[in-house]
Amino acid sequence: AGVAGMLAYFNAPMQSDPGILIHLHPIAALATMILFTGLAVIRWRTRTIPPAPSIAFLSLIGAVMLMGTGWLGSHLVYHYGVGVMPEANRHDAEKPEVEQTRVHDVLRRQ
Repeated sequence: AGVAGMLAYFNAPMQSDPGILIHLHPIAALATMILFTGLAVIRWRTRTIPPAPSIAFLSLIGAVMLMGTGWLGSHLVYHYGVGVMPEANRHDAEKPEVEQTRVHDVLRRQ
């Protein structure tokens, strides 16, 4: 998912400008990955003893972060059309043309 996300970040077509969310999603995903990697390392090193309550709490925080990152990704796709070709949403010929934009075009304008 990370490789596909990075490719989409720089090259995916968008049907509207997602603003800060296009930057927040990869940051949240990276933070979530770092948290779960750290938890896995801690659990591996202390695998012979029961996990501390703080580890369980951090795992819960990680699960919430994972759900939030997933929601951000779905919001980018379904609300802003990131990575969705305008033709894919066309069910009839009556829909108006949607201007296609790419993330690097939006960044260049800022």
